[in-house]
Amino acid sequence: MSAIDELLSADTDTCVPTVGRNTLERNVRRRIETSEEYMRPKFARDLIWGSIDGTISPAAQYSLSAEPLPRPPPFELNNKAASKTIRDNPDLFKITCNINIKKFTELLEDHPNQPFVQSVLVGLREGFWPWADPQDAYPVTHNKPQHPPRNDRHHDFMLSQRDKKMRAERFSQPFDTLLPGMNVVPVHVVPKPPDDKLRLVVDHSAGLYSLNSMIDRQSIGGVKLDGIKSLGDSIRSFHASHADEFLSGTPLTLWKSDVAAAYRQMPMHPLWKIKQVVNIADKFSIDRCNNFGGRASQKIWWSFISLVLWIAVFKRSLEALKCYVDDHFSFSRTGDLEFYEKYEAFWPSDQVKLLQLWDEIGLPHEEDKQINGFCIPIIGFEVDPNAMTVTMSTAKRSELILACNLFTVHGARKTLRKFQRLQGWINWALNVYPHLRPALCQSYHKIIGKSRPSAPIRVNNTMRGELLWFIHHIANSDGIHMLKSVEWSPYDRMATTLIAYTDASAVGMGIWFPGEHGGFQCPLPTDGPKDLIFFYEALAVYSAFHLGAEYGCDRIAAYSDNTNTVDMFSSLHAKPAYNPILMSAIDFGINHSIATKVYYVPGKQNVIADHLSRFQNMKALQLAPKLRICNFQPPRDAMGVVEK
Repeated sequence: MSAIDELLSADTDTCVPTVGRNTLERNVRRRIETSEEYMRPKFARDLIWGSIDGTISPAAQYSLSAEPLPRPPPFELNNKAASKTIRDNPDLFKITCNINIKKFTELLEDHPNQPFVQSVLVGLREGFWPWADPQDAYPVTHNKPQHPPRNDRHHDFMLSQRDKKMRAERFSQPFDTLLPGMNVVPVHVVPKPPDDKLRLVVDHSAGLYSLNSMIDRQSIGGVKLDGIKSLGDSIRSFHASHADEFLSGTPLTLWKSDVAAAYRQMPMHPLWKIKQVVNIADKFSIDRCNNFGGRASQKIWWSFISLVLWIAVFKRSLEALKCYVDDHFSFSRTGDLEFYEKYEAFWPSDQVKLLQLWDEIGLPHEEDKQINGFCIPIIGFEVDPNAMTVTMSTAKRSELILACNLFTVHGARKTLRKFQRLQGWINWALNVYPHLRPALCQSYHKIIGKSRPSAPIRVNNTMRGELLWFIHHIANSDGIHMLKSVEWSPYDRMATTLIAYTDASAVGMGIWFPGEHGGFQCPLPTDGPKDLIFFYEALAVYSAFHLGAEYGCDRIAAYSDNTNTVDMFSSLHAKPAYNPILMSAIDFGINHSIATKVYYVPGKQNVIADHLSRFQNMKALQLAPKLRICNFQPPRDAMGVVEK
């Protein structure tokens, strides 16, 4: 019996007025489609797939509706000191741009959003303005104090980076004296994990008069990057429409191409360059280009590359092309190769088409950053278009497990900074292991109210248990499956879905399986938490999962009239007292290969489960005469007591 049949049967069983089946089914579907039941769980993030309306990426369509880019405001145009310095020193403020603007313009002649196109072309010719709105209180000339290099290695690295950027004409030639209107931005050196390499940081956020403080965050919103979700949509669509190829063993090749020094390809307006002065070894240089540390830097780059994407997708037929900042990725049939003369190699034909477009418009790239294969890293995760999986690489997974293990030592004390670093790392991993979010519960609870980065915090037994649980699952999981991680409704006809209604009262818990005419009840456990009715609402849902597995099903949809319970299972986020229930529910789903969801039902529609929870069996039987009532014991694994 399908889930919709279960509900219809249940409605009839509960003395619903006599109506035609078609009318009843329409009413049920209308109720579903106007509810939140089709919404994906909050914890799933982007890596859950539904119906595919189109495979053209959001990134490729961004330029179709984007607003034109701004030019310098009147306040800046009237800055006499800066304008005179720029006018008197044209060599310092020259426009550095590798893009073949003439060819780029020709390729965009038929773009439907010409105001946006023209604003980007003006930026390439005259330099971009980063949505900044400086105030009168900002000094006209400002020399921010510098942090001296920590050692000779850092000092030599800074000099080598300055010389490298000068050769590329992204830095001006050094000069000795700060001129009127100039603003010095602090620079320093940081290590670049995981190896011992160094990186030069230009800090646009440092100080009271920082460059980033001039830019309103709201003005630089709206950027639409492609993620694994968009790539997965295209792969799933290709699988569905070319099933015969996969049955015959014809695999897909995934490929990725990277733009060299992406942000730095964009020139900045002279009135912004004059604010991007760097001081290295007591010599000043003008930073002429878009800088990675700028608040608007991503939107400037994205405004340009979105137009390149439009050309590639809509004019060069690379319909499955995706882009995340400077990484472009897609897939091709294995064996569909083309010789690329520049690198003297046969590569996937679509990858060659993209590189040839980049060559046409002067967008630089390097051979070692262009990769392809059956399984390659995309945005930090390993994607296999044939196995249809997204996971962490073995090396990155081992590093994360090692970091977690350092927190599981008895008596361990870690600083707030190390807590936050581990939380960030685990949060990143949740992109491919979204069900494991409860592993962060106690970790976050431990740092509430803490603000000193170096203050030690004790790792308690509960947090140790959550991390060990997390380690166990990521060590045994192969990540997200694109074919399995799909949106579903209780009323899909393509799977066996069991529906349960659950409730808890002051005296007990009740569970009703309408399609099976099964009713279950038990008193509240004597050793459970006191005065936490929400705990038993959640425990009733988890108990329904266990009882439902005995009926044999692919999915279980549990209904609860407690919104806290519904939110808890949708977000997989709970206070420590309830977290064991979430962890146990996730273990259940993994061990039994049963998908579960929890939905809200108004209390007046949950009367049978309510009667069962109060042991009002005669009232339940009056509403559902075929009901068979049994006792049950809640699973003990969800009854853990959290350490205070």
